Amino acid sequence: MKMRPGTPTGFLLCGKEWTEGESFEVRSPWDQGLVGRVTIATRADARQAVSHAVASLRRTRALPRWKRREILEEVAATLTAQHDRFVQLIVAEAGKPMRLARAEVDRAILTFKTAAEESARLGGESLPLDLTQGNEGRWGLLQRFPIGPVLAITPFNFPLNLVAHKLAPAIAAGCPILLKPAPQTPFTALALGEAILKAGWPEEALAVLTLSNADTAWLAEKEDRIKLVSFTGSAKVGWDIKARSGRKRVLLELGGNAALIIHGDWHDLDSAALRTAHSAFGYAGQSCISVQRVFVERKIFRPSSGSSSTSPKSSSPARPPMKAPRSARSSGQAMRSNRGLDCRGREGRRQARHRRRTQRTADHARHSLRHQARHENSR
Repeated sequence: MKMRPGTPTGFLLCGKEWTEGESFEVRSPWDQGLVGRVTIATRADARQAVSHAVASLRRTRALPRWKRREILEEVAATLTAQHDRFVQLIVAEAGKPMRLARAEVDRAILTFKTAAEESARLGGESLPLDLTQGNEGRWGLLQRFPIGPVLAITPFNFPLNLVAHKLAPAIAAGCPILLKPAPQTPFTALALGEAILKAGWPEEALAVLTLSNADTAWLAEKEDRIKLVSFTGSAKVGWDIKARSGRKRVLLELGGNAALIIHGDWHDLDSAALRTAHSAFGYAGQSCISVQRVFVERKIFRPSSGSSSTSPKSSSPARPPMKAPRSARSSGQAMRSNRGLDCRGREGRRQARHRRRTQRTADHARHSLRHQARHENSR
């Protein structure tokens, strides 16, 4: 499945690419250049995909463990062989720096290899039942079975590895999958779906559907043939999906609040400040584990400002004070929370200075990111 200039790329259903219907543009967040066009899957397509998934459950459930492991290992081999292709897809549609895109492909390969290993370990359990008189010699046997069709919803920031987090475990367990990738990054998911089918996974047991959010919500709420919903994204959307999903099982991987603590006895504070800034601003902060809160020991803390200032007194005068970096997200939240406040008086002036400082910090980070991306692309 390839991006074709001027021609929409279709969604994946029953092993075929479907290009009929309306389409939407996918543009690079880096320069807003057109990456390609993708056909929109409809609610009728989604219902058809669910019907095929239900019908395929008997087949996927019967797949022996060695076959599931073989399929997962073959997908990992395909990602290894097509490493550069997937890197270019991630860079094109997600705007991720080349170095981080390479790392994401490596992580996805590891995800499929790990799932292949775990597919052979999905055993059962035996429980003794002779806890009461008359049950001597009796045992209970516990066996795990595929739960059924899975609806997987993935975000844009890791368009390969977070998709792999959904698909690889479902294949290991023998469950059919309906994948709804983020509209910003559908091409990587479609390419991965194609690789999974070529590895031997049943065609009717995988659909990659570029659905609207409304039709995806309808699937989670109304389509009872789906037995599990797996979502990665924001807390607000995730909890809303859970509230609407009725008796379906729901797995949520939501955003974090990533705190970082810096102690005054750390041996290299300059390096700590640099690593903190990188962890906060790398990939424009588009990571659930990006640094969003920084706690700095008071004796080494000095607010960042545009003008020079004297260092505060501390118990270790030989150690230079540390400028506390701020994440882009924290800066944005601080600016939004201060919007509309009365700026009169000492407290108002302090808040205004704080807004200016956080804006300068964010501007500096964006400039650094642009420089880093240009450097990565020129390598």
